[in-house]
Amino acid sequence: MDTARFLVLENPLSQTGVQPPMDGFETFNVKVRDIDVLVRRKGEGEPLLYFHGAFGYEGWPRFLDLLSENFTVYSPVHPGFLESDGIDAIESLYDLVLFHIDLIEALNLDRPYLVGQFFGAMAAGEVASVCPHNVGKLVLANPAGIWID
Repeated sequence: MDTARFLVLENPLSQTGVQPPMDGFETFNVKVRDIDVLVRRKGEGEPLLYFHGAFGYEGWPRFLDLLSENFTVYSPVHPGFLESDGIDAIESLYDLVLFHIDLIEALNLDRPYLVGQFFGAMAAGEVASVCPHNVGKLVLANPAGIWID
């Protein structure tokens, strides 16, 4: 039986808007749909792709660090956020979903676990619904909402 670990985080919100450091994560850029995207990677094991929320990584570095003990964690920055460019290329949620499907291919990930938080959970859920064969497992943390047409 698998055991679960719980992590209690102090209030992650900062007044500065500066993103917390992600110690020990390798940082690299990948080009997807002519968008230069920053990706952070750490760990060994099955691939886990984390989609951050609308306000970036606040509160998640320690959680991602724990996940990296059992998974290879990939943490891309959404187009138009922080260190990634390409805000003009993403005009809808569907554009973001297609972008993330192409990102999975660009990173050469085989059925990664998708973990999404808030806005990222909405995107992860949509990726899983559009391309379920590309997703190993899906975890949605306080999702902003899932669009149903």
